[in-house]
Formats: sequence, C-alpha cells, structure tokens
Amino acid sequence: MISTLDVDIRPGSGLGPFELGTSLWSTLDLLRTLPHLFPQIDLKYDSQHSPITTPIILHIRPHLDLLFSGVHQRLHTICLRKLRDPNPPVRLRYKDTILSSSASTSSVAPSASSPGKGLDGETGEVLRRLGVSRTFGPTYEGDDLRYPGVWFNFDEDPRLTIPEGLKSPVLSPRSSTSATHAHTKSKSRTSNVGTPPTGTPHGHHPEDRMQEVKRVIVLQKLAGGAEAEAERDALSEVLESPIMYGDIFRAVVKIHNGVTLDFYPQSHSQPVHIQIGVTTAQDLQLDLGPPLRVHYKEDDRMTIHATAPRNAEDESEVDYFYNYFQHGIDILISGGSHIVKKIILHTNIPGTPLFQRYKRCPWEIEGPPEDDEDGISSSNGCIYPVIRLRLIILSRLDHPPRMRFHDRFDVINHFLSPREAPPSMLLDRTDDEPTLTLPNSSTRLVGYDGVILEVTESGHVASVTLF
Repeated sequence: MISTLDVDIRPGSGLGPFELGTSLWSTLDLLRTLPHLFPQIDLKYDSQHSPITTPIILHIRPHLDLLFSGVHQRLHTICLRKLRDPNPPVRLRYKDTILSSSASTSSVAPSASSPGKGLDGETGEVLRRLGVSRTFGPTYEGDDLRYPGVWFNFDEDPRLTIPEGLKSPVLSPRSSTSATHAHTKSKSRTSNVGTPPTGTPHGHHPEDRMQEVKRVIVLQKLAGGAEAEAERDALSEVLESPIMYGDIFRAVVKIHNGVTLDFYPQSHSQPVHIQIGVTTAQDLQLDLGPPLRVHYKEDDRMTIHATAPRNAEDESEVDYFYNYFQHGIDILISGGSHIVKKIILHTNIPGTPLFQRYKRCPWEIEGPPEDDEDGISSSNGCIYPVIRLRLIILSRLDHPPRMRFHDRFDVINHFLSPREAPPSMLLDRTDDEPTLTLPNSSTRLVGYDGVILEVTESGHVASVTLF
C-alpha cells in the first residue's frame, strides 16, 4: 500500500517535515529515515560551476524539489508540485483546512478546494485559484498568487525538464541556475511574475477563478512582504532562523593553537574554544555534548612518515576520535592523557568521497600571513597579482586577515606559504571502499607548519587538519 504524503503549509517557515534554513546534511539524514514516503531522491548540482558554492537541488520524485543555498548549504526554497499525482497520493493542508488531496485520499476536514476527478475516476480535492483566495484572502496583482512566505503558481509547461518544480517563479529575473549531476544538465527560465496577460482585465478572465494550482512554493518571509520576496535573488543565502540555533556559523582556525567555534544565534551565543594540547575529552563533552560516534584509531599508515620513533608506551595507548558529524568536525584525542591532539574540519563538497558524511563546517583560517607586505609583493608577485592585492588589502584591516572555506586553494596556499608551495602527497579515499566510484576521487594532502589541507582536483579545500 502506498503511503499518503500528508503535508501542511507553514508560510515563510516550511512544508511538512521540511523547515527552511535546515542544513543539507540534516535534510538528507531525515530522508534516510523515511524511505516509505520518499523512496527516490536525486541530488543535483552544477559540476561545471564551482562545486563548493553551487546551489544544490534535492528532487524527491514526484512531488518535491528542495533548493539549498550554495555557500552554507541551507534549505532556501521548497516547491510542491503534481498535486494530483496518486503515486504517492498527497494531501495538502493549511491549519485546519484541506487545500488539496489526490483522488485516492479521503478528506475529513473542511475543504477550501473544489472537487475534481482523479486519474482513477475517483473524486479528490483540487486546489484552484478561488480556493486559494478564499483561504488566504486578497494579494497582489499578477499571474501567480503571492503571499508572504508562500506562492501559488498555475503554469505547467510539459516541455520542462528536471528540476521543473524549481523553475520560475522561484528564480528571480536577475538570476539563473543549472543543476547537473554526472552528465545531466537543466537550465532555468524566467517567468513574467506580476505581468498580466494582454487583453484581460487585471490579468484574468472570470473563468480563471477555476484555474488549477500546479505548484506551491514556500520561501522565507522578508520585511517587504511578497513584493520584496519577488525581487530577492533566488541564489542568495538563507536568513538566520530558529532551526539554525545550536549550529556553527563560523569556525576560526588559529594555527598552532586550535579553533574557536561561534554558534547561532549570532547575537548572544558563547564561543567555544578547542585548544590542541589543552582541551580534554571531558571539556568537549561539556561544550559540544556527546559525539555522534567514538572511533578508535586503527590506521597507522601515516606513521611511516614520522621522524621520531614511537616508544612502547605510545604503542599501548590507542588514540580515539570524537566524530561530530552534525558540526563537520573530527577531533583526535590522546588515549593516554585524553587531551586533544588534532582537529579536522570538513567542507562537504559535492562529488568528493566524504560528501554528506559530515555537515559543512564554515571554517576560516586566521593570519596574518608568514610574510609581510613586501614579501607579498615580491617573489611570485608577477604570477599572483590578484592574490597579492587581496592579501595586501586584508593585511591592512583592523582584524587579522582570514582565508575562508570557499576560497580557492591557490589563494589559501599563497596566504600560508607566500614564497613557495610545500610538497604534497596523493590520497584516494576510494581505495578503502571498492564499491564507491567517483569521477574525481583523488585529493592531495598539502602540509604546512601546523596545518594540512586536503585539496580536490578542482582546486578547493575539502578538509583542514590542525595538529
């Protein structure tokens, strides 16, 4: 028996189990627990664009498209479509009112819709323009019915390709995006939001009251209401919301020291300092809570590169990791002293072997660079004019300059080592997972004094290790 997808609209907040502002990691983790409702999910992104900042679309067949912001990977927009598709049937509610239901679902609450025939000939609740107006009241003139935090769209173009739900009017006239996974690509188009059809009073004939709603779009509310939402760039970042509280909004890396974690809400959260050689496992439990997993370190392959031999005491002590997947952080703790030895921060880049194993950690490496302004201007200055200019500007700011997780490796490398690039080692994480096949599975480990960067073939930093 097919389960009915029963979802409620919360304008400006969410739809069903999905809440605007939720991280991509948390959303996929939720979907794993609901395979009976969401058996088929496609993750799409533009592999030709910078993979670290490309928006991501989760296409949950056949009813839902979820758009995530590119930089912080937060749920930006929700689109519900194919309301009358019975596989699976969907019931849409607003407060105590059923707005729409597939032919195979039964309604037990008051309905704002008009009955219509489903694919199997049974009667279901069809959401029409009149039903929307009766439930939500008056709104602005236009082809779509736009209310603060929720839009109702009547356009259904059979030529649309995936991800059809998140095409116009979600994308503003100023922006367009493509979503690509493997070799699949789809380009966005722009609708005439707010432009009445020619020759119709106020944009609609009387019979348009019976127009069927094809898509329901939920997005964050803005101070200017639906008109401000229409002008907002669809690829902008998500505004801070209560669902983010307790998540990291910034992790400031201080080489040879550790990391300072700042949390949402930004206005009154207390930072957490994790210091290498100082912070204990008990401190971590108190500040961050228990880890999602404790993993005892069994892989000693890197010890072959150690300059000092290990003594018998070191051999008997088994170090262990605290895995905070929900923060994108791994912390290596000494098995003897139970003090932090290493900190690993993950960027969660689509297409990399560790994608979706960790939430994106928004790290920033704090300077100043090892060289001064004259050093920046010399040596490789002719090779990196843009990088040199940026570092000079940063060095003149009041706060120490920082490199962020979305900066390219060549910029970060010049920041950490302006004179020459350090040597690197090749890593292929799929060697330990023979069933995993990726087009670009190899990364490089680039070591500096106190920090190691894992760099992808596209030139982005997949993880930062402090030691």
